[in-house]
Amino acid sequence: MTQRSKESPPAPDIATGSPDRFGYSWDKFTELSPVQEEQFNRWSSALPVEQWQDALFLDVGCGMGRNSVWACKKGGKGGDAIDVDERSLAAAKQNLQDFAVDTHYMSAYEIEFKEKYDVAFSIGVIHHLEHPQKAIQQMVQAVKPGGKVLVWLYGRENNGWIVNIFNPVRKLVFSRLPLSVVNVFAWILTYTLSALLHLGWGKLPYHDILRKTDMTHLKHIVLDHMIPQIALYYTKEEAEDLLKQAGLGDVSSVWVNKMSWSVVGTKK
Repeated sequence: MTQRSKESPPAPDIATGSPDRFGYSWDKFTELSPVQEEQFNRWSSALPVEQWQDALFLDVGCGMGRNSVWACKKGGKGGDAIDVDERSLAAAKQNLQDFAVDTHYMSAYEIEFKEKYDVAFSIGVIHHLEHPQKAIQQMVQAVKPGGKVLVWLYGRENNGWIVNIFNPVRKLVFSRLPLSVVNVFAWILTYTLSALLHLGWGKLPYHDILRKTDMTHLKHIVLDHMIPQIALYYTKEEAEDLLKQAGLGDVSSVWVNKMSWSVVGTKK
């Protein structure tokens, strides 16, 4: 299906966030792989697989469109994917050219669609926003009554060294450096991480995924942790409360890789 991306879009309400920095990343990495599909299956595990069947969906903060691809392959009939960086949308349009998904320049804070979707999901975006609750509320408005809102969030559990050591360094140093400089540091950290992983460091399920990830993708993962201006980490209770406070019912969560949260709720 032919995608649409608004030309010369008006500036949306973005507030503090990192769309331009993630756009830099998605402009460099646009490949799809089985490892990414495995990640999506875990990140979306709070939503029963049968809920994807023939579902019309909204992908909030679509990046290069990979999660919409996997949603379609799980049975979704298509829908819309939104982002606020043109490089990300260009990559998404390319990756989604064989799927019934339209791309749009649109902020998570100003979703124009109302009561349209069976599922609205956001993978790895909400925890990078200045106002996560506002984005969740917009997603709730976008789904039909009885529709599902699904998010994947960084967890606090088992991420103590990231929260207490890496995250302060990211905030004080990497989030302020030019992206070209951060990109060089990312390669250094990637080779270091790869060596540690293959020497047996890391016993969590996510470390097993990283061990079978190629160097280009591994570097992309490292870079994505270095570049954001905001990175929030949620406990199980905080992750579920984020959806409950938006008025969603039947909120449940799955502990993904013992270090992040897949959370889903139903619009009443």
